Amino acid sequence: MPAPTIIRSNAKLNINLRVLPPDSSGYHPIQSTFQLIHCFDTITIQSSDSCCVTVTPPLPSRGPNIVDKVLSLLENRLHTPVAIHIQKHIPVGGGLGGGSSNAASVIKAIDPWLSAPLHPLEQLELATQVGMDVPFFLYGACASVSGYGERVTPIAPMYQGAVDLIIPPIGIGSADAYHRLDVMRQTTPHWIHDSQNDFKPIVWQLIPELAAIDEELAPYHRGLQLSGSGSVCYILQSPFTTPAKRDAFMSRLPRGFGYIQTHWITDAHHPHPESPPVV
Repeated sequence: MPAPTIIRSNAKLNINLRVLPPDSSGYHPIQSTFQLIHCFDTITIQSSDSCCVTVTPPLPSRGPNIVDKVLSLLENRLHTPVAIHIQKHIPVGGGLGGGSSNAASVIKAIDPWLSAPLHPLEQLELATQVGMDVPFFLYGACASVSGYGERVTPIAPMYQGAVDLIIPPIGIGSADAYHRLDVMRQTTPHWIHDSQNDFKPIVWQLIPELAAIDEELAPYHRGLQLSGSGSVCYILQSPFTTPAKRDAFMSRLPRGFGYIQTHWITDAHHPHPESPPVV
């Protein structure tokens, strides 16, 4: 039997995100730049008597885990059942692509349990079937992403160094965010795209504390950036000149809000050696 495998499943940030109106299928094409960060879940894959996926801490009940879908699609190619355990650290409902990253990580690591290895084109086809953001995580570390997430063009990372994450106490479901965005477009005269992320007006309404933090950053000549459909935000190119100034700012975050400083990943295969292992 193959030896157990332990892998890291990194999160991403959206440097920008434009959401186009839904097409005839009801899905929204996007245009975005994705960037990996050193914030990750840990996944263990090992042989078992039956296939199963477990998650710690347990996810909110929102249907089958996306990794279950990967196993279902590979069922006929598994030569032995596998047990997959995901130790979650990436915030759920934060717009950081945790589930998509988990799925891609399993697709890349599951070959020892298959009757024949997955060809890279098969990996891409499988990732596209599983979810919109999954193909990006096959490549990293930075890419231009369009269509329904299946058009991935790797590019040089746009930034380096530290990035400050602001983590609200609540997550936002992507389906709800897309619905709210459609309603806003239909009911708001002269609606225009946000220069950084089209979901930002939606999220600022749902979590007004983020709008207040955004205003507080104005004297630093920085704005609060939103990842995906939220709710996690980040400060691009940290304006804090000393750790003490950064900590003083973060100490004033609203009750229940979390904060971590992490790093951009500039090489998908070599995470920043000084970064903290998890959030």
